[in-house]
Amino acid sequence: MTLKDAKGEPQGTIYFPDPESNGWVRYMEGLFAQGLVPDQPIAPPQGEEIPAPNQHGREVTIWDGEQPLRLHRGVPEHLIPRNRPVFGPTEWSQVLVNSYVRYLRRKHGAASVEVVRHSRDVIPPAVLLEGSPPPRDLLANYGDINGEQTP
Repeated sequence: MTLKDAKGEPQGTIYFPDPESNGWVRYMEGLFAQGLVPDQPIAPPQGEEIPAPNQHGREVTIWDGEQPLRLHRGVPEHLIPRNRPVFGPTEWSQVLVNSYVRYLRRKHGAASVEVVRHSRDVIPPAVLLEGSPPPRDLLANYGDINGEQTP
């Protein structure tokens, strides 16, 4: 997590869970971080949905398909890509990120926080038997968050 000032200049970086913290705090931070990892599949609509007059259609939050993943908020549901699997963060992970960003802004006096999630796929047992390549590391960038967003 990179703390930024009002001009967008980096103030510092915070690693979570903190490698310098004691075992109990690190364990609790690890439990918190586990809430960020599961992504949910987003299915495109089967047909075209037409909103009522003077209304907007439904919008979703999705990860783009490129590495590192970047979060796109407010994507109209009919623009979800149909040529690849699409995933998005769960509402719970967005709540956790926004609440932690509010805490960091208050504690360090930052204007915004850029949150980047590092995760790795689970190693399947077939890796031991077949010698297939190890799972890849995934980077997911939640972007600059000012702590006032809602999921």
